Amino acid sequence: MAEPIVEQISQWIQSNLDGVQDPDTTLTINAERPKISGWNVTDYADSDVVIVILTTRTTELSSDSRQETGVWRLYGIIDQDSDSTELDTKMARLSETIRRTLIGGNSNGKACGGIATYIDAPDVDYSIAEGCAVVIVTCEVDYWTDGLDGYTQ
Repeated sequence: MAEPIVEQISQWIQSNLDGVQDPDTTLTINAERPKISGWNVTDYADSDVVIVILTTRTTELSSDSRQETGVWRLYGIIDQDSDSTELDTKMARLSETIRRTLIGGNSNGKACGGIATYIDAPDVDYSIAEGCAVVIVTCEVDYWTDGLDGYTQ
């Protein structure tokens, strides 16, 4: 089944993050996309990264093409009881592993396996929830679609 370009990018983000380890192999990312709208961080385990699209906006429009920017939030879960490593150390490792993987998707003017023009992870926020900490990485992706058809480039 054909999927919209924005969905193909979501799938690329998930497949490229899933199984990635930090350089010292202290964590392995399990990338997931929620199946329901009422998900909670406590539904997930240590090193899970929950991927959620927030917005898409048209940044340039012509009669035959449309440039879009999509914004995703990636919520990295850290179990506070997982080991004796300092919490801020675990948060830094997880956030930079996510960012490194996403930004590494840029190659020769293409991104996300060729379906986008650029990917970046410009913002990281940190939050403490009950029983866990959350690393929140904002991901922005620029891509083109046909002017009238978001399924086609």
